[in-house]
Amino acid sequence: MSSRLLHTRVREWRRRRGMTQAALASAAGVTRQTIIAIEKGRLNPSISLGLAIAESLQTAVEDLFFLGEPVSLTLPEAAFAPPASVESGNEEESAGAVWDFV
Repeated sequence: MSSRLLHTRVREWRRRRGMTQAALASAAGVTRQTIIAIEKGRLNPSISLGLAIAESLQTAVEDLFFLGEPVSLTLPEAAFAPPASVESGNEEESAGAVWDFV
């Protein structure tokens, strides 16, 4: 069985929220050294700690931790455009419209 590495975006989210390592540690109920080890990938947090960190950073745990290589979630702007019938304002046509996210 191959081992899959747990990757983290805790540092990015912590900085995005303007938090220090000490502030995040306090909010999550751990030491600053624990946050440092998690951010450097030397420590995989328990499920409960991962959830506490996510709650402290006001995001989903899936935004912070993932297996394997990071996947880009960037999609072209056209992928978010509504179908032409919705843009036209014709409610009869757009009532049954299905958005295509290909």
